[in-house]
Amino acid sequence: MTPEQMRTLRERAEQHEHTHIPHSRAQVAVHGSGVAGRFNRWLAVKITNSVGTMYCAYVFLALSCISLPSTLQSGDVGRIVTWITQTFLQLVLLPIIMVGQNVQAAINELQSKEDSETLRIVHQIDTRTLQIAEEMHSVVIPRERHA
Repeated sequence: MTPEQMRTLRERAEQHEHTHIPHSRAQVAVHGSGVAGRFNRWLAVKITNSVGTMYCAYVFLALSCISLPSTLQSGDVGRIVTWITQTFLQLVLLPIIMVGQNVQAAINELQSKEDSETLRIVHQIDTRTLQIAEEMHSVVIPRERHA
């Protein structure tokens, strides 16, 4: 690598600012920053935080069990299958899946912050390494020319 290439690379590295993009910035990109976007974001988060709990899953389970005895007494296989798929699976599994997704999202957010910090440190190390290589090159090359 020529001294000019090293200097250019080091200058680019020094100018680069690594930033972590928070979850809230993505929300603005999805919903917008206007009044309607803020309201939609607020409402979506409230509903998600309410429905995406195990407590809600328990309430939905109890609610779905209200119609189970009459469904079983009917003996109608189609009605029983409909109860399982539409009442139980959709009603009860929805909040459980949301809880799982919330856990995964929290893990991803923590990992993203950790990765961002690691990249920032690696960037600092690389910038310093380029600076040292440039300094060494400026010392070694003049000696070789005089030899």
